[in-house]
Amino acid sequence: IDIINNDEEAIPIKQNTATHVAKISIDPMEEYETYFHDVAMQKHAQRFADEFNKNEVPKKVGFLDCWVYELVDRTPHIFCGVEKFIHGDYHKYTNNWDWVNQTVDRNTPSAFSHFTYQASKYKILICDLQGVGDLYTDPQMHTYNGKGCGKGNMGKRGIEKFLSTHKCNAICTYLKLPHTNLSSQFTGTLPQKRYMNNEHIDQVPVTNGQYTVPDTTQCNTYNYGSTATKTHTTTNNTMNQQLLGPQQHLNSSGSDDDDDDDGGY
Repeated sequence: IDIINNDEEAIPIKQNTATHVAKISIDPMEEYETYFHDVAMQKHAQRFADEFNKNEVPKKVGFLDCWVYELVDRTPHIFCGVEKFIHGDYHKYTNNWDWVNQTVDRNTPSAFSHFTYQASKYKILICDLQGVGDLYTDPQMHTYNGKGCGKGNMGKRGIEKFLSTHKCNAICTYLKLPHTNLSSQFTGTLPQKRYMNNEHIDQVPVTNGQYTVPDTTQCNTYNYGSTATKTHTTTNNTMNQQLLGPQQHLNSSGSDDDDDDDGGY
């Protein structure tokens, strides 16, 4: 690509040929297990996306595949999360509390978050949605008991905050989700009909399955570009056992009397 300056002299500009993105914590003391938790959380979010898409929603959603890389030619070794680079306009739609991007008129991201709470039988809520279109990355899960799922897990306080500020849109109505705060049904992305054919959404199982953070001494090493790496695979049945709390229905009024758990690990 060449750019012409005011003197009409061609200045060569290199194209971005990156195919993947490596993400490293700004905290140099971050535990390496954090990267495995993040990858497992994103993989688990895709299970909810698959179930969401089965309902013939106007726009399907998905989460990027991701991996954990260990850069073994660094001292000390560096761990990072790796995913494909996606081209297009990147937007952050929601955060892990109550912020919603008002500059883009979108129904799908917040409706998906509402869906995850109902589909998990009130155990989790997936939020902090961002990406290109409806291909998301770096989600956050709030769990009922506030355990697992990283430092951004605000537990039931985060779930309650979402429910108290979320405004149900036409997709929430289409999926027959219980309304929290009803908003306009005629703006943003709209389904072709008011209600889906199914009587209710199907549940996404959240069980006692665990995934295992692998022994970093038992990995395959190969060269990726000029950097020696190890890739790690997790055994991901569903999610960390800490994900589970009692099967209790939270609502926006905060009627549950259990003490708050600040979450994180």
